[in-house]
Amino acid sequence: MNVTVRRIYLCLIGIISGAAVWPFMEMILMKQEKLGSYFFLSIISGLVFGMFIGAFFGSINGIVLKNRFRFFSGILSGAVTGSLAGMLGFLVSQGLIFIAGEFLLKNVKSFNSIGLPVSRALGWAAMGVFIGLGEGIRSGSMLKARVGMLGGLIGGMAGGFALEYIVYFKPDFYLARFAGFMIFGLLLGFFLGLIEKKMSFGVFLLLNGKFKGKEYILNQKNLTFGSRYSNDIVLNAYTGIDEVHADVKIIKNEVKIYQHSSKNKVIVNDKVIQEHKLIIDDVIQIGNAKFIYRY
Repeated sequence: MNVTVRRIYLCLIGIISGAAVWPFMEMILMKQEKLGSYFFLSIISGLVFGMFIGAFFGSINGIVLKNRFRFFSGILSGAVTGSLAGMLGFLVSQGLIFIAGEFLLKNVKSFNSIGLPVSRALGWAAMGVFIGLGEGIRSGSMLKARVGMLGGLIGGMAGGFALEYIVYFKPDFYLARFAGFMIFGLLLGFFLGLIEKKMSFGVFLLLNGKFKGKEYILNQKNLTFGSRYSNDIVLNAYTGIDEVHADVKIIKNEVKIYQHSSKNKVIVNDKVIQEHKLIIDDVIQIGNAKFIYRY
């Protein structure tokens, strides 16, 4: 799967996650009187919303790589980090509403048309940051965390504004929040994919075999090739592959590949290597799988 298709998947995942969480958010709003304080309502709403969004976005690598281990572990870790992100985002939103209220009630007559949507959009942006951060936490990569945070910030802000103003201008439209949640997810996925591409260090394009044409984006400090499902690039459909065969590391903005296994070799441009600084159009052979490194 190439990078463009991955970005399309991120957008689709965002739309589906927004649609999936909508009925649960409506049920919470219908029961809000029984939940007591507005603080508790914010906690529950944020937990549920973040859990759904985080779980769906957490599954993306498993879907793209067709890796069941990554799919289920991504859903689980995404749900956990998303729940925390949602609660923090909704609490930030409430804090900003109070601050905006103190300031805007004295200076802007139309508080409901400016203060509330802007404050809540900032809360959605905060939640987007934490959800984007989740993938970096799961992979242990600060680079991926920065990509996710920036993409989540921009996507969460854009999606938050869209959601809040749809609800504001169409308060009597029953499906306003439904449309708003889907647009929020779409924009979050779009900007996560856009920033991921802009901040990546290139892609590895597979040139042969069962998965010929698939691209693996390099957007983390450490990346592993091997036959084991826990690798970033799983090559169990190929021969001559060790469980962990090779490592790619980004060191001072240089991309280097290392032989991890002493059993089978790593070949770059027809030469056996222990360590090699990658440049654009290098051809890498791992077992009988061949890649070209592209930007």
